[in-house]
This record gives sequence, C-alpha cells and structure tokens, in this order.
Amino acid sequence: MHQSTFALTLVLLTITATTDGYAPNYYCSPSLCPHGGPNVGCTPPPLSGGHFCYGKLPSVVPMTSTVQAHILHLHNYYRSRVASGYQFPLGSAARMYTMVWDDELAAQAGHNARSCVFAHDRCRNTPQFLTSGQNIALLKYYEPGAYTVTDLISRFVAGWWKEYKYTKPAYIQAFPRSQ
Repeated sequence: MHQSTFALTLVLLTITATTDGYAPNYYCSPSLCPHGGPNVGCTPPPLSGGHFCYGKLPSVVPMTSTVQAHILHLHNYYRSRVASGYQFPLGSAARMYTMVWDDELAAQAGHNARSCVFAHDRCRNTPQFLTSGQNIALLKYYEPGAYTVTDLISRFVAGWWKEYKYTKPAYIQAFPRSQ
C-alpha cells in the first residue's frame, strides 16, 4: 500500500486583486519581496510538480467554485467569531472585512504546493498585496479515499484557526487603528 500525502496551501486575503497591465515576469521584481525572496511566482514549478515531488505521487486539487466557497465559508465563520467578540481572549474587531477569493494569490499558493516542499515560501507577494500571508498544512494517511477534499479543508482550516491561542493582545495593539 502506498502512502498518500495531501498538502494544501492556501493564501486568502480580503480583497479581490486584478493583474491587468502587469508584465508576465513581474514576480521577479525585488520590490515585491522587501524582506528577501525569491518570490514563489518568479520561477514556479511546472504543473506536474517540482523536482522534490519525485516519488511522492502528488496530485493537484482543483480549486472549483465549491471548494473555494467552502474555504471562504470556514475562514469567514472563524473571523466572524472574532468580529463579534466571541473568541476569548481576543476582543471584538471593528471593520473586519469578509474574505473573498483571489485567483492570483491562489495561483501563488499553487506554486508553493507544487514544489512538494512542506515549508513556508520566502515571498508570495503580488503588486496588489505586498504583505500577503500564508497558511500551510500536511496530513499523511495510508488509506486511499480516507478523506474527502472537504474533510481535509475543514480539518486544515480548523487547525490554522486554533493558532489564535498564541495571539497576545500586544500583537493586536501594535497594529495601527484605521480611521
């Protein structure tokens, strides 16, 4: 029996970006990665996967509208708990936008996932989003079909959300208040 590995990298932000007018290689611009690069979009791995994928039997999960909606629903559900003041010890949030899908950021996340290296990339910024964040997850299992894509996404997003426990009020207070 072979080991199935599923890695899903998601990068979601709150505003839909547009890429009209940018040159095809704009990801290679050092200005996109002020804290160092390379940008994962500068020399992305092929659709078949990078050289670290050899022997791992990777597969790409299509980001269908149903999958996108599920990812967004879960993220927005957890965010609404903060906005409403229901996530102790975090205080309620003001003007917390609903997240929407961004195709360019999803493509950047796909570049990282197709590298078959389970690690945060050094930079995934775009001209629209110069401080993009990143969530990564990995689950190894031995029984093919043990999990559906929906099961895995639910598990991963819940795991990411549990990281709120490590948030100190000082982290939030350090952010400037919007006007």
